[in-house]
Amino acid sequence: MFLKIPHSKSLQHMLPIFSILKKNTVALFLIVLVSCTSKAQDTTLIPVDQLVGKKLPELFGNEYFLRIEAHEAFCQMQQHALKDSIKLYVASSYRGFEHQKKLWNKKFKKALDEGLSQEQALARCMEFSAIPGTSRHHWGTEVDLIDIYRPVLEKPLEQKEFAAGGNFEKLYQWLQLHANEYGFYAIYDNNPERKGFHFEPWHYSFLPLASKFHVEYLKVDLKTQLMQCEIAGCELFTDEFLNQYVADYVMHPNVINGTHQLFLPQSIVSPVSLSK
Repeated sequence: MFLKIPHSKSLQHMLPIFSILKKNTVALFLIVLVSCTSKAQDTTLIPVDQLVGKKLPELFGNEYFLRIEAHEAFCQMQQHALKDSIKLYVASSYRGFEHQKKLWNKKFKKALDEGLSQEQALARCMEFSAIPGTSRHHWGTEVDLIDIYRPVLEKPLEQKEFAAGGNFEKLYQWLQLHANEYGFYAIYDNNPERKGFHFEPWHYSFLPLASKFHVEYLKVDLKTQLMQCEIAGCELFTDEFLNQYVADYVMHPNVINGTHQLFLPQSIVSPVSLSK
């Protein structure tokens, strides 16, 4: 006999059920078991193949792709920005494993063609690009933002464009003031204590989802996910390298155990160009 008892603030309406089952302790045990199992299933956040970008989640958006919660929050933030004469545009959102691999391999080859060694090419790529399978853009929670009320640029995602006097100075200031109100946080900030990717003033993460996915991601067997995937430079992905990469690029100090730590924005120093 299996019964699932709904949650209630009161046990009053459940007394007849317990009256029937009071002589059947096995049935009562099964009720508890089914209820607990159902709860456990409800807490499943995201499958591993979605965490690493190998399976497409359900996505929403107009000219961008986000999970429904992030999409709805972004629409609200976009409307707010319009009232302040800023038209938010998502330059990049969801990227699957193969898309990320294509971008990565292209950058790696370009670095080699410029005469860099394998190790130097790897370091160059990791300035702004995540190894395929490790990008937060796989989660459907990340956006790279620009303001299309401003002049169109060939390379809009550059640090100097978000600095004082830059094309997106107003956008940067607005996001610093209001993005958090909608759950979006600048995780690759200019805090000197943060390791990993260079400062990305355009990159915002929807932390109500992403912080939970981050915790789940730390359980992934990364080496298994990256092997035999034809990623440029993968022969350098030793256990020691991957452990350090996770420590510096995945477990950065802005997101710890599903919570966020925010740092005050600092002035932009030595702008570095992003070539995507």
